[in-house]
Amino acid sequence: MKWPWLPADNEFKGKPYEISTRVALKKVLRQAAELGVGLNLGIECEVFVVRLTEEGKLEIPNPDDDLTKSCYDIKRFMDRYTWLDKVATAINQLGWDLYSFDHEDANSQFEFDFKYADALTMCDRYVFFRYLAKHYAAEENLVATLYAQAVRR
Repeated sequence: MKWPWLPADNEFKGKPYEISTRVALKKVLRQAAELGVGLNLGIECEVFVVRLTEEGKLEIPNPDDDLTKSCYDIKRFMDRYTWLDKVATAINQLGWDLYSFDHEDANSQFEFDFKYADALTMCDRYVFFRYLAKHYAAEENLVATLYAQAVRR
């Protein structure tokens, strides 16, 4: 799949929009560079894959994903394998160097880890990761969310 997405800096009346998070980060990075400092960033992209009920509530897609601590559980990992494979493949095709992905502590929670990058690049990747995860979840009539409280039972 080709991903037509381009991060951009917001402007207002032809000038950088100071409260844009991307513009603000670039300002801080310039200040750091003036001090001779650079900033690399590595993050853990954690996401819940849930289902929206007819009543508009979020629930865990498979009822047997009910372990108290389901971290690294292979069965629950395989239940979401199609989605995991699509996201992992896309991350690698984008050249982000995925080095791990797994089922995390909570029910239907997953984590993706890829190589660190400079702070601006990593922040752009994280924003795009959210679109990527949501897109592939929607293909399976699921919802990818980063809001943990929404899936509590």
